[in-house]
Amino acid sequence: MKIRLSPDLKALIEESAKANNRTLNAEITARLEQALTSTGLSNCVSEERLREVIREELAKAGKG
Repeated sequence: MKIRLSPDLKALIEESAKANNRTLNAEITARLEQALTSTGLSNCVSEERLREVIREELAKAGKG
């Protein structure tokens, strides 16, 4: 997989990888896993779904 990073972002990730005794790939993987499993994607999706249901219910109430 190829991705493009700004030089500044790459430098930050490299510093973080070094501090965590990880390869660049391992650091990126760990950061993505953390972001998507703790407070990231799973929560965003469920919150968005909740908003969608609320909007649907409000629309129904307004028509009734």
